[in-house]
Amino acid sequence: DAKRYLPCRLRSGMIMRSLKDHWVTCLLTAAVWEARSLERLHGTLDNFKHVFGTVPPEQPSREFYRAVVEDLNLDEIWRVRPLLDGKAIIKELDLPKGPLVGVYLDDQTRWMLLNPTGTKEDCVVHLHERKRAREQEICAETAQGKDDIVVDDQNELTVGIANSEGHSSPIGGDAVWSNGTKHLSKKIRAENSINL
Repeated sequence: DAKRYLPCRLRSGMIMRSLKDHWVTCLLTAAVWEARSLERLHGTLDNFKHVFGTVPPEQPSREFYRAVVEDLNLDEIWRVRPLLDGKAIIKELDLPKGPLVGVYLDDQTRWMLLNPTGTKEDCVVHLHERKRAREQEICAETAQGKDDIVVDDQNELTVGIANSEGHSSPIGGDAVWSNGTKHLSKKIRAENSINL
């Protein structure tokens, strides 16, 4: 009995998770496209059989379908619930809310595809290892003089405020108001204390 070719479970699973129910349609479309390409390249189906033997042009697609459904058990993989939801990942890894949680959700998805019989506890161990590895990468980059890493560039903002003299200066910048203060709030407090 010849061993069948098995596609990569991770790669196939990630593609199927993105295509969901449409994966069979995409596979059939690819099979038709492949058969038409071979037909154009070799002329008639008889010429194709002469060049490639008795293997029909749709054979690779059939084999892929069988491998995905029977051997890899990936049919409807997009319906498999994660072992940990976002809140559980935040709690387990002591993470702040935000986009970093999505990175660990993706890590969990990949781990679950590679370990279909894995347990929740095994997944938590894996996520802790990934967190340690990410922290070590950041420390290594910082130690190499790459301390210009911006962790949260979403909150960086340059704002200007006009003073009473009509000049604009950035908050926290090097500009100094006429009374020697750098911040508008200090200027207001200084003016109010003079008027009292």
